[in-house]
Amino acid sequence: MAKNRYWIGAVLIGMLVASCSPRQSEEFSLDGSLVNGRTAKSAALYEYMPEYGKLRFVDSAKVENGQFRLSGICMKELECFVRLDNDSVVFPFLLSPAGLKMEIGQNGYTVTGTDNNVRYTKLLMQQRRGINLRKELQEQYRKLADDSLLTKAKEKELIDRYRNISIELNKAVYDAVESNLETNEVFSSLVFRVFSNELTVAQVDSLQNKMKQK
Repeated sequence: MAKNRYWIGAVLIGMLVASCSPRQSEEFSLDGSLVNGRTAKSAALYEYMPEYGKLRFVDSAKVENGQFRLSGICMKELECFVRLDNDSVVFPFLLSPAGLKMEIGQNGYTVTGTDNNVRYTKLLMQQRRGINLRKELQEQYRKLADDSLLTKAKEKELIDRYRNISIELNKAVYDAVESNLETNEVFSSLVFRVFSNELTVAQVDSLQNKMKQK
């Protein structure tokens, strides 16, 4: 009888420990890589707290051979940031209980591991391509003007292409924010915060009003 009581007690203790331990589904990992000449000694993880408009330090890790790893418990999707060596530049992304990968280069970064981070990264890449393409168009415009080869038709073509880059990104950002306000608030908030400079003043006001009404 004593053996039975001991066995039952051991089972109960085991169940209690299991119930208090974090479930695997609540664990996250963020594997970071510094590429294209980017260097750093440490990487820090911060959580954005929208109710206070501030960042909260979560954890940090050493960068070794261009790699770092951050891991822990995440109960739900959160808007977070990675900062290298306390630099003023931060890298926003969506932390969630999943295995995430981040690549940080000299002129941008990418995050994969969840659908929302992939969608967010596509906007970052579209923005970066737009910056590079606008520089190319400006250089092409300048060279044609310097060589006296800039016709009215060519000038209109270059200006239209330049404007369309901004129009396309503007539409992509607005649609991403507006269409996710009800179903994916954290994603919508991150996109709005990072890309608000790609929106018009009227669009920013409209989206802010919609957010307040939620």
